[in-house]
Amino acid sequence: MYKIAQMLSYENIAYLLHDVAGISRGDNIGIAIKESAFEISHNGEVYREDAFDFYAPIITETEFVSLDSLIHDIDLEYDIPLFKRRISCLKLIHFFANERYIEDKACLDEHNRIHPAAIPPRILRYLEFPVVDVLCHQIRALLGVADSQKKTVFVTHDLDFINLWRYLGIPKTAFRLLKHLCNARWLLLKREPASLLWGAGDLKHNFMLNQHFPIIKSVSHKYETKYIAFIQLGSSSKAYDSPNDLSMPSFSQFVSANKHLEFGLHLEYNSRYNIDLVINQISKFNAYFKHNPRSVRFHYLNCCYPNDMEMLETNHVKSDFSFGFAGNTLFRGAISRPFKMWSFEKERPLDVTIIPLTLMDVTLSEKMGLSYDEAKTLAFQKISRALKYGNTCNLLWHNNSLYEHFYEGNYLPRLLDDIVVLLENLT
Repeated sequence: MYKIAQMLSYENIAYLLHDVAGISRGDNIGIAIKESAFEISHNGEVYREDAFDFYAPIITETEFVSLDSLIHDIDLEYDIPLFKRRISCLKLIHFFANERYIEDKACLDEHNRIHPAAIPPRILRYLEFPVVDVLCHQIRALLGVADSQKKTVFVTHDLDFINLWRYLGIPKTAFRLLKHLCNARWLLLKREPASLLWGAGDLKHNFMLNQHFPIIKSVSHKYETKYIAFIQLGSSSKAYDSPNDLSMPSFSQFVSANKHLEFGLHLEYNSRYNIDLVINQISKFNAYFKHNPRSVRFHYLNCCYPNDMEMLETNHVKSDFSFGFAGNTLFRGAISRPFKMWSFEKERPLDVTIIPLTLMDVTLSEKMGLSYDEAKTLAFQKISRALKYGNTCNLLWHNNSLYEHFYEGNYLPRLLDDIVVLLENLT
């Protein structure tokens, strides 16, 4: 197959257009490869870009200046900017979405996730914005084609544990109830022992499942809404996993009471690189729900990209919801829109759609240690940027976070209610 200079192929270009930029394969896009450049055409409109090394793209100083201008406009909340000067849209889209900016892949945190220190400081500032989404809009506008993806808000919940008392164990349960007694929390002293006794059998007493799982109203003309609960089924790590018993009557009652929820698989902590463990969990999921999971999220976001996507593809999983940073609110990959990653080993895109994580509850409260007002300001800013300049918002609120009394000072239920109001009123 003919390839232009520096290993850029027809397949590389088609992948970036269709699997990242949101251009439909039915839009009759022409791709012409020249000696040192390539052209993309549609209905007489032509976009031209210089060739680049697909395996090691390098950003020029001129492109950094253009990116600085872009994030300046976004920071001032201008409408989606279109570049007046020529810019290498596809190279930048690929550079960010496939994380070619990571300099040291061995720089990992305690959970083997990419540490922000692995990212050059000059690049980190661009991850505050959905840069890739703006670049995708740019190339679609230049070609005169529509986005093949509709704006979507995903409200998702990780069901890490569905029985509070089994999770706590006898010593912590006793300490919790004693603390309620010492602090004269009479209402909790009535409700929580009742939950201890009857929560497994009766949904109304199970505080991990009977909280308000929000539904966003009156937004069908703005964007679609989808609701997913990811259930954890395994416990290969005693330190990080808690086994869930789906035979509890209160869980069956929860499933029946929440018809709006799709159920996905919350892969246990040691699932990374472990295809046998993943197959075992899929089998357990299928045994209960009578179908394989369409969507997954890795516990602790402990996932290796793109390698683990190949493992999901092999098991016919369609979507992954783990792509984000646990410790901050940056846009990982500078992207909000669903996309597929390129496998440099297989030399093809992997057939798993990645839904980037916009916001996770514990990032704000635990990892960043923000007050309610600080968390609300940052959450509103991130969500607004994701939906104004991108086309997807993926929220993660754990089921235990929805229980106001799970820990003292838990503002996360109130914050989620505020976010729902924001989403219902976005123009």
